[in-house]
Amino acid sequence: MILGESGTGKELLAEAMHHNSPRKDGPYVAVNMAAVPETLVESELFGHMKGSFTGATGTRTGRFQAAHNGTIFIDEIGDFALESQAKLLRVLESRTITPVGGNQQQEVNARVVAATSRNLEQMVADGRFRDDLYYRLSVVTLSLPPLRERAEDIPLLVRHFLDGMARSENRRPFTVSPDLARFLETSPWPGNIRQLRNCLESMVVMSENSELTVADLPASINPKRHHANGDFQLPPEMTLDELERIAINQTLERHRGNRTHAARALGISVRTLQRKLQAWETGVEIETEPSVSS
Repeated sequence: MILGESGTGKELLAEAMHHNSPRKDGPYVAVNMAAVPETLVESELFGHMKGSFTGATGTRTGRFQAAHNGTIFIDEIGDFALESQAKLLRVLESRTITPVGGNQQQEVNARVVAATSRNLEQMVADGRFRDDLYYRLSVVTLSLPPLRERAEDIPLLVRHFLDGMARSENRRPFTVSPDLARFLETSPWPGNIRQLRNCLESMVVMSENSELTVADLPASINPKRHHANGDFQLPPEMTLDELERIAINQTLERHRGNRTHAARALGISVRTLQRKLQAWETGVEIETEPSVSS
C-alpha cells in the first residue's frame, strides 16, 4: 500500500518497485479506479465473456490477467465501492479470478500494489472501506510525504525536469536564477510534484531565455502579482522586527523546525537564524552581522 497526497509520485514509486524486483521482466499494468465507472469495475479488473452484458460484443482480458507474473498497480483504491471491495478481497485471498459471465476460475500470479490519497483508516472507521481488505493490502505500507515537507528534494526535481524539457524541446540547458530557486524551495506546492512540474513546463514554454526567473512564473502563483495589483498591504503600524519574526516563524513551521532548511529558504546563515531566535528569547538586541564577501 502506498499512501500520499495527490501528486506526490505514488505511481512512479510503484513502477520503481516493479522494475527493481524479480518481476521486472514481467508486465506492469496500471489502472486508476477513479476513472472507471462502478458498473465496469469487475470487467476492467477481471475481464468478461462475450455476451455477458449489454455491449459485451467480445471476450475481454482483465487487468489481473494482463499482469500475470508481473505487477498490477491499482491507483485510488479508496474509490472502490463496498461490493467491489468484497470481490477484490476474494481474488487476493484465492489468487484466482472469474471473468464476468464466465464459470471457469483462472489462476493469477501478480504482485498487487495499491495506492490512495484518502485516509483509509478513517474510511474503515466510518464503514466506507472493508477492514479485512485494508489489512490485506497494508501488509507493507509506504507513505510519501508531501513536497512541502521535503524541500531538499526540490532542487533535484527542478534540475531533472528542466533537463528533460530542454531535450524534448531541443533547446539549450535551462538555468534557474537565485530568486526563483528560493521561491521554488519555499513554496507550499499543494499539488506537490505534479504542480511543480506543470509550473516548470509552463515557464519553459513561455520563456525565450535559457535562464528562468521569478518573472517567468505563471500568473496563478507569481508572488509579485499581488504587488502589481496593489492588493498586498502590511497591517497598520507593523514594525520591521515584527514582520521578520512572522517570516522566520512561518518558515520554521513550514520546514517542521529544521533550522538549516529554514535558514536556506530565508537566505541567511544558520548562525544568524540562531542568534535572532536566541535574542527574541532573552530580549537582548543583537548587532547587525557584518557582510562577508564570497
